[in-house]
Amino acid sequence: MDNLINLILGEVAVALVLVILLLLIIIWQLLKKYVVTVTVVTVKTEAASYDHGDTVNISGGVTVDEAPQSGVSVSFKIVDATGTEFALPDATTDADGKFTAAWTIPPEVAPGVCTLSATALGATATTTFTFRWHEHHSRPSRDNKTTRK
Repeated sequence: MDNLINLILGEVAVALVLVILLLLIIIWQLLKKYVVTVTVVTVKTEAASYDHGDTVNISGGVTVDEAPQSGVSVSFKIVDATGTEFALPDATTDADGKFTAAWTIPPEVAPGVCTLSATALGATATTTFTFRWHEHHSRPSRDNKTTRK
């Protein structure tokens, strides 16, 4: 009789363990769709301010859950002080998740603070830089005629 009870208890214990494992698997599958991944894009310029005709050298990186992402397309947008937008060619991240780009400031950019945005995998990073006009440069007017100061 004791052997029969021990056998039944042993089988019940094994069955309970299997039920618990099955429940854990089901819970994991249900929760998996709620797991959040964190995409981080960084962007910076090599200087804080630039003059007419300067080249803005841009660098940054893309990570997902802190792992560098290679082969990711990064798009850029620069907005000048008047709100005019300038597009740059896309860049692609290297094996370390890093990217670089360069933008030569065209004559139609208004002086003041410019905002640079870099977007990849649905995440966007921004930074700012200052664009200065010097009095000896020609400044285009809004009607595309050049004026001198």
